[in-house]
Amino acid sequence: MLPLRGKKEYTKEESRRNVIEGLKEVIKEGEKYNIKITVEHFPDINGPFLISEDINFAIKEIPELRVTFDSGNVILGGEKPEDAFINNQKYIIHCHFKDWIISEDGKLSGMDGRKYKPAIIGEGIIDYKKLVKIMKDYGYDGYVNIEYEGFEYEPDIAMERGLKFLKILTGEENE
Repeated sequence: MLPLRGKKEYTKEESRRNVIEGLKEVIKEGEKYNIKITVEHFPDINGPFLISEDINFAIKEIPELRVTFDSGNVILGGEKPEDAFINNQKYIIHCHFKDWIISEDGKLSGMDGRKYKPAIIGEGIIDYKKLVKIMKDYGYDGYVNIEYEGFEYEPDIAMERGLKFLKILTGEENE
């Protein structure tokens, strides 16, 4: 998985063009070893792959490219996670789940001008009930990586709470 940032001296489009040219070479190398190369929706307003449309643009030029779907990062680009999943679902082979709250002291800025701060999965603004249902409806049966990028909870506590929320949501655990 390649989390790719833009460079300040380039526009988003220039960054995407440069990265696509480089990815063409990386894909060839990966194929030699039967490795699938993915790009992630990455929270960089000037980056090449913030929303599903950005990634679909690259896939048109590199059909072998695959996606690591990031439910939290697409929000920063102004896209609902469920819409981004549907738009990229044919190419998604791995998922990252994270959550945000909108907060004046947030460290990340979204395209909407608001500030975002990390939250434990299920305690933020993402509708995971809706997202997980859509993922099941589309037949996603791959892996999901749980992410917590905040500092308000110890990492083990954040992971336990996020995992418990997801297990309850999927019916693997009772409340």
